[in-house]
Amino acid sequence: MAQIRGSWVNASRTCSLAGLLLASGVALGSSTAPAAAQSVAPPQNLAPPSGAVLDLNGQSLPVDDPSPYRVQFEVDPADIVGGATTLTFLFRDDYAYIDFSNIGLYDLSSSTPNVNLLANGNFAGGTHTSNGYLNIPTGWTYVNPNPPGSNIFVAGGFSKFCAGGGKCWSDGTTVGYDELSQSVVVNSQDSYRVSFDATVTGVAPPQPGVEESTATWLRYSTNAATGFSGNAADILVYLGKVGNPAAAPPPPCTLCGPPIPEPSTWAMMLLGFASLAFVGYRRASASAA
Repeated sequence: MAQIRGSWVNASRTCSLAGLLLASGVALGSSTAPAAAQSVAPPQNLAPPSGAVLDLNGQSLPVDDPSPYRVQFEVDPADIVGGATTLTFLFRDDYAYIDFSNIGLYDLSSSTPNVNLLANGNFAGGTHTSNGYLNIPTGWTYVNPNPPGSNIFVAGGFSKFCAGGGKCWSDGTTVGYDELSQSVVVNSQDSYRVSFDATVTGVAPPQPGVEESTATWLRYSTNAATGFSGNAADILVYLGKVGNPAAAPPPPCTLCGPPIPEPSTWAMMLLGFASLAFVGYRRASASAA
């Protein structure tokens, strides 16, 4: 916290100085016109929507080495419409690409718990066009939920060449997320398991002051960079309707000093000191009389 150092020569000089500063502060405040309305800047670093049944954030990050992930859950009746729910995967990788493969959904409460309920879960069934996007795996729906004109770079598509071999979904969307989903018939009283393999194909840029990557999945960038220089990479799994993303909190500033008080704050502080000095002066004068 800033400190005010100095000496009071006498009360009258103090009061005069405080008066000038206060007057200056008032004049500055009265002459300042209201700020004009500014256009909203495009999103720079979006956090994913809440409500995911699985979020890889914080887990160890595999590089060019597909790793298995799974989560077990029961479907909320509110997420079932007409006997079916929507299973949605969200992807983001600022600095490289995610290879995503071998997706499965299994009803563990049924008599066939090893039967995959998803169509084309291994992406071997060809591609189609979904919402105007080419090379989307058959049986799946692709959605770019980001507003038109935003600076979000969307890069998701089918790939025949994946880390570890086989066919996969390759996604390198930056700043925000894109979605790959499929509708599936479910029972709210049963337990289910979603499983998939995933890896990134590059190493994240380090945070300021750190020599190496954090080597963990991150839901939004934490290195104060945007676009391809961010360090976010994440996969999330949702059931039912997916909410809207929100702006991520700003990363910590490693080079920032303490906040600088506003001019009006300085004026009020000085006025307070001047008032104390004036009270002391009056008491000294009364004692002398």
